[in-house]
Amino acid sequence: MSLRIKAKYPYIMTINGCPHDRTQGDNYGQTCVDCGQVLGGYGFWGEGRKTCLHRFVSSHDPKYVECLYCQKTIDADKLD
Repeated sequence: MSLRIKAKYPYIMTINGCPHDRTQGDNYGQTCVDCGQVLGGYGFWGEGRKTCLHRFVSSHDPKYVECLYCQKTIDADKLD
């Protein structure tokens, strides 16, 4: 996991006491290799969650952001 993600989502590090240093991901999501915690999307191979743990990124329109995994689009203003 990158330091940028750790800084933005510090609560992810504290779950189960695992720092989530070794992760595995694909277009379905990202999962910690050591503890199995889903860190984004539906988890690696889409097997970790039934609902998406969104990771929003900029879309082609600067007014909106889009989830990397499920393509849900929301107004950029709604993100803090």
